[in-house]
Amino acid sequence: MNHFQIKDGVLLDYTGKESTVTVPDGVTKISACAFSKNAHIKEVRIPKGVMEIGISAFEYCTSLTRVLLPQSLLRIEWDAFLHCKHLACIELPEGLIHIGENAFEGCGELPLSRFGECLYLGNAQNPYFALFKAEKRDITALTVHENTKFILDHALALQAQLKSVSLPYGLIDIGDNAFESCEALAQITIPNTVKRIGRCAFNQCESMTEISLPEGVLHVEDSAFSLCSLCRVSLPDSLQSVGWGAFPRNDRMAYTAHGGGLYFGNPQNPYAVLAFTASKDLTELHVHPDTKIILDAAATDLQQMKTLTIPYGVRYIGQDAFRQCYALTEVIIPESVHTVGQSAFCSCESLSHVTLPTSRLYIAQQAFGACTALTDITLPSCTLDDYALNGCAALKNVQINGEIDRLGDYAFADCTALEEITLPAGLAYLGEAAFSGCEALKKVTLSRHTRYDEAFDEPDDITLCYTD
Repeated sequence: MNHFQIKDGVLLDYTGKESTVTVPDGVTKISACAFSKNAHIKEVRIPKGVMEIGISAFEYCTSLTRVLLPQSLLRIEWDAFLHCKHLACIELPEGLIHIGENAFEGCGELPLSRFGECLYLGNAQNPYFALFKAEKRDITALTVHENTKFILDHALALQAQLKSVSLPYGLIDIGDNAFESCEALAQITIPNTVKRIGRCAFNQCESMTEISLPEGVLHVEDSAFSLCSLCRVSLPDSLQSVGWGAFPRNDRMAYTAHGGGLYFGNPQNPYAVLAFTASKDLTELHVHPDTKIILDAAATDLQQMKTLTIPYGVRYIGQDAFRQCYALTEVIIPESVHTVGQSAFCSCESLSHVTLPTSRLYIAQQAFGACTALTDITLPSCTLDDYALNGCAALKNVQINGEIDRLGDYAFADCTALEEITLPAGLAYLGEAAFSGCEALKKVTLSRHTRYDEAFDEPDDITLCYTD
């Protein structure tokens, strides 16, 4: 145990040199880089209860040949086993819900199984759990095995002659770049078991003119269908998030218009997704009551818009959605919203009143950055990402009603009117320069357990009041 650094069930680091390592009971997560570049390890035994293997956790463990994964495992993050070139024995548990990009990149000795013209990684009961890669570049038609749950990143990319693909019911994840640059692929039917379509999954599928995503799809990542020749898109009400540039928006597309907004949707709800606005001269925008998603840059740079109504039911406000709406003075974000995307309201310089939901919220980078008229804000339990409120020069009162699981770098930087703030007791650390440039800040109330190493420019000039 002396070689393990563990805190609150998270294995943070391992410094030993044993060839066989057994992760201690009680660990629920193996943190990023915990075993990275350890050349001594040949076998790792991970016990029941571990649910996540973090980013680059075992990358460049060049002697690693065998890993025993528990059935409790849910997530393998990106680069987790990157360049473990001798990894020859591993079985993926059936309960996995996420396999990150390049998780097994450079693992040249994996126990792969062949079906048709593709190779799969799985387990003894289901060797076809994840489609790993194609064996050749000239496939024209492909049937994915009926027991496949994942199509891994880049698995079928650059198949320029691929025209026909049959995906099985039960598939849950189409990985990043999975079908990128399949130039001849004109159509594909996505089963309603799929939950996520990864970044650039169908990017540059130039023959694809329409796509219909079924109810059940939750997440469509950045550029998923970018640079396709889409004329028609059908999107389900089930969507929880849509990434930057996921769908092309051009004059070829079929939209449904409402109140100055142009929408994608489905036959039952043609207003599920606000794509963009018909004019840059709108003075008000009332998002349709049935809308679930506001896409990236949907209403950016509406410099004359003074009134914005976001209805209950909207879940996700995309990157740059309302950026540089200079005349906007107030926004009420409904309880249904779980994410305010990167720079969503950045540089809305007249925005003086923001009402946030009371439920847990993710506030992305620069979401309200440079909202120079904003004087007060009440935050719910949330993740406050880097630069989230950076440059809000008039911000004087911050009320936090709940827990903050992360307060990012420069989160309140250059909030020059902020004089004091009370931080929740459970906050583990303050990001780098979180309060840099807060010239008026004189009092911070926080827990003794909250780390603040480089959060303040001049910590000696601030009165720290401890809650414990």
